[in-house]
Amino acid sequence: MPGARQLIALSNAGYAEIDDQSTMAALDGLSKITRVSRGANTLVEIHSAPRVPLWFAVYDKRSGYCVYLQVDPEHCSKPLKTAKLFSIRSIEKINTEYLYDNDTFPASDTSTGYQAFGGNEFRIVSIANAVAAGAPASFVRALEFHDHYCPGVTSGFIMANFAKANFPATSTESWFVQGLQPGARKTP
Repeated sequence: MPGARQLIALSNAGYAEIDDQSTMAALDGLSKITRVSRGANTLVEIHSAPRVPLWFAVYDKRSGYCVYLQVDPEHCSKPLKTAKLFSIRSIEKINTEYLYDNDTFPASDTSTGYQAFGGNEFRIVSIANAVAAGAPASFVRALEFHDHYCPGVTSGFIMANFAKANFPATSTESWFVQGLQPGARKTP
């Protein structure tokens, strides 16, 4: 098995539910098998709604490949047969160099609706590559909550760091920031 430092695991475990049951324990198994961890910034918990299918993505920084597994909740209550446990099993090369050089993105088929990562392509590709490039843990936490890497996360992170550096709160103070979309203002 490859060394833990080259693997990054992403999942919505802990947020997704199966039959109204928590999937949090799946993170323990994922961590144990892949040797990723929160402390090493290699286990990424992506925020999702409880009704969204449970999924796992393991990215190998050295090869650039990502393995994706999406759990089929219909087969979770039956005796386990690994082949039927996952409704999607796929592997795609997602490292930035490969994607730029080949002008490609993880496979999908518009005629059948198939998506290699179950519709999670952008969140997995963007976050896995950010972590692989050495994004700081505090930024990865923002990506987890927002569920993908986009310019809004970057600008929000920069603003939050500016506020922390220039308007330090005491132990009894906190700050609230309200933002508006640039075009949202209506004139009277």
